[in-house]
Amino acid sequence: AILKEIDGRKRLEENILRLRKDQKEAVLGFLVTWNTNSRNCHEAQAVIETLLKHETPDSLLQYSGIKAAVESLLPYT
Repeated sequence: AILKEIDGRKRLEENILRLRKDQKEAVLGFLVTWNTNSRNCHEAQAVIETLLKHETPDSLLQYSGIKAAVESLLPYT
Protein backbone atom coordinates (compact mmCIF):
# COMPACT_ATOMS: atom_id res chain seq x y z
CA ALA A 1 0.00 0.00 0.00
CA ILE A 2 2.89 2.34 0.75
CA LEU A 3 4.29 2.00 -2.76
CA LYS A 4 1.00 3.16 -4.27
CA GLU A 5 1.14 6.46 -2.39
CA ILE A 6 2.86 9.62 -3.54
CA ASP A 7 6.53 9.32 -2.51
CA GLY A 8 5.82 5.68 -1.72
CA ARG A 9 9.35 4.53 -2.48
CA LYS A 10 10.77 7.08 -0.07
CA ARG A 11 8.29 6.17 2.66
CA LEU A 12 8.99 2.46 2.20
CA GLU A 13 12.69 3.15 2.51
CA GLU A 14 12.16 5.17 5.71
CA ASN A 15 10.08 2.39 7.25
CA ILE A 16 12.55 -0.36 6.32
CA LEU A 17 15.47 1.62 7.72
CA ARG A 18 13.71 2.04 11.07
CA LEU A 19 13.43 -1.71 11.58
CA ARG A 20 15.67 -3.52 14.02
CA LYS A 21 18.01 -6.21 12.70
CA ASP A 22 15.73 -9.03 13.85
CA GLN A 23 12.79 -7.40 12.07
CA LYS A 24 14.83 -7.02 8.88
CA GLU A 25 15.76 -10.70 9.13
CA ALA A 26 12.05 -11.57 9.36
CA VAL A 27 11.29 -9.38 6.33
CA LEU A 28 14.07 -11.13 4.44
CA GLY A 29 12.32 -14.43 5.06
CA PHE A 30 9.07 -13.02 3.67
CA LEU A 31 10.89 -11.59 0.65
CA VAL A 32 11.84 -15.05 -0.52
CA THR A 33 8.17 -16.02 -0.73
CA TRP A 34 6.97 -12.67 -2.09
CA ASN A 35 9.60 -12.66 -4.81
CA THR A 36 8.35 -15.96 -6.28
CA ASN A 37 4.80 -14.64 -6.70
CA SER A 38 4.02 -12.31 -9.61
CA ARG A 39 1.51 -10.40 -7.45
CA ASN A 40 4.17 -9.43 -4.91
CA CYS A 41 7.46 -9.59 -6.78
CA HIS A 42 7.66 -5.84 -7.48
CA GLU A 43 7.15 -5.01 -3.83
CA ALA A 44 9.73 -7.63 -2.84
CA GLN A 45 12.23 -6.12 -5.26
CA ALA A 46 11.64 -2.65 -3.81
CA VAL A 47 12.43 -3.93 -0.32
CA ILE A 48 15.46 -5.90 -1.54
CA GLU A 49 16.75 -2.78 -3.28
CA THR A 50 16.39 -0.77 -0.07
CA LEU A 51 18.23 -3.37 1.98
CA LEU A 52 21.04 -3.64 -0.54
CA LYS A 53 21.42 0.14 -0.81
CA HIS A 54 21.55 0.81 2.92
CA GLU A 55 23.13 -2.25 4.50
CA THR A 56 26.81 -3.00 4.11
CA PRO A 57 27.75 -6.44 2.80
CA ASP A 58 29.32 -7.23 6.19
CA SER A 59 26.12 -6.37 8.05
CA LEU A 60 24.03 -8.43 5.62
CA LEU A 61 26.31 -11.40 6.21
CA GLN A 62 25.39 -11.22 9.89
CA TYR A 63 21.70 -11.80 9.12
CA SER A 64 20.37 -15.15 10.17
CA GLY A 65 19.46 -17.21 7.09
CA ILE A 66 21.09 -14.82 4.61
CA LYS A 67 22.77 -17.58 2.60
CA ALA A 68 19.55 -19.52 2.05
CA ALA A 69 17.66 -16.30 1.30
CA VAL A 70 20.15 -15.19 -1.34
CA GLU A 71 20.16 -18.63 -2.94
CA SER A 72 16.36 -18.53 -3.12
CA LEU A 73 16.19 -14.95 -4.37
CA LEU A 74 18.74 -15.27 -7.16
CA PRO A 75 16.68 -17.35 -9.64
CA TYR A 76 13.80 -14.85 -9.49
CA THR A 77 15.70 -11.59 -9.20
